[in-house]
Amino acid sequence: MRVWVYLQLLGASIRLMVHVCAILGVNMYLYSDETRQILEDFGQFDILKDFDKDKIVYDEIVKMAESKCKGFDGLTLKHTKYGRWAVITPDPYYLCRYTCFDEKGLISHGSYHNYIQAFNDAFQTGYQELCSPDTFDRVANNWNTL
Repeated sequence: MRVWVYLQLLGASIRLMVHVCAILGVNMYLYSDETRQILEDFGQFDILKDFDKDKIVYDEIVKMAESKCKGFDGLTLKHTKYGRWAVITPDPYYLCRYTCFDEKGLISHGSYHNYIQAFNDAFQTGYQELCSPDTFDRVANNWNTL
């Protein structure tokens, strides 16, 4: 908990706090009650407005991932503003990655030491709509091959 307070005092973002905690071996959900309490304690009421709205969506995805999926492995999310998706999969060098793609092909990826960190980053980047597990295969089948 002290790490969170120090980082908040330094003006660090919520996203940075989660990454530092992951590096330290503390796996925290981005929209946890602890994060909300810290924002409240420091009077970050403007941030709390968006936080509460986003937390509802975040919690629904986490609940689905934990109950109906294989955890976060294979979880596919759509970007809320752009026509692209992200899928969370194992990574050969780290524990996992999320890979971004659209109708034309692969866009980018990020590698992480744990699934929660990969999900947090994807969610913060705008991938906040849960998709069916076959989305990657369906979209990839339409890619033009060279």
